[in-house]
Amino acid sequence: MEENEKKINNGIDMRWYVGIVLYNPDVQRLKQNVEALYALIGWKRIILVDNASANKAEVKALWGNHKDFVWIENTENMGIATALNQIMRQVELMGGGWCLTMDQDSVVGEGLVEEYRKFMVDRIGILTCRVKDRNFGWMYSSRCKEAEEIEFCITSGSFLSVEAWKSAGGFNEDLFIDGVDYDFCFRMRAAGYSVVRVHGAFLLHEVGYAKKVCLLGHEALVLNHSPLRLYYIARNYLYIGFTYRVFWHWAFEVFKRFLLVVLYEEGRLEKMKYMYKGICHACMGRLGKY
Repeated sequence: MEENEKKINNGIDMRWYVGIVLYNPDVQRLKQNVEALYALIGWKRIILVDNASANKAEVKALWGNHKDFVWIENTENMGIATALNQIMRQVELMGGGWCLTMDQDSVVGEGLVEEYRKFMVDRIGILTCRVKDRNFGWMYSSRCKEAEEIEFCITSGSFLSVEAWKSAGGFNEDLFIDGVDYDFCFRMRAAGYSVVRVHGAFLLHEVGYAKKVCLLGHEALVLNHSPLRLYYIARNYLYIGFTYRVFWHWAFEVFKRFLLVVLYEEGRLEKMKYMYKGICHACMGRLGKY
């Protein structure tokens, strides 16, 4: 039984788990998340990593003693990258081959992993899906009907191979948050693995309090992130540009974000100050938690 369960897709280990990183979650939204996960077939455990949430006791009251859940509790906010590595190490420890990584406020579509399984071949590192944002609709457009290889994907809704995670050296904990997924995809693809978006699978997601606007004749997203998140975006995007020798692309992304803050967001002076700090720290090579 266990062996049949393990090897069902061309010799690919299909024992899989779910991992969710928690930081002050909206409990009702998290319950929707978990209820949708229960509709999926085949996962072994749901691993919850709590980054010192203020409402941790409320969440633990729901699932703290449930056999389907594994809890990892951090005494301070360790960031998304550290929490994701904790999840993947736990999956490896429990003998899993794959992990569905989820944001705390995302909700999976019906049959997500069943759709992923149709496209599992050797050297696939991540399978991802179409993403619908609650605020502005579909995040990606494509003429592809089934699946396509892409360069990057967000963490939420991603089906990540343990072997690919190990080959890439794990998530970069020095980045803390923002750009962690892009950096990981760079290293994973360099290790010979691919990222594939499956168009028959979807995820309901939310990027900050985003809205679409027109910037310089093109559609752009106003994210309305906090000043601290904008610090990490500016710093980590430039780090990616420096590290992988694609500086001008990522410098433009920072410039575009700066321009959107100036034109469309409230509290722009504080946000501009934090972005400036992020730019300075990237040039100085300073990483880690702010």
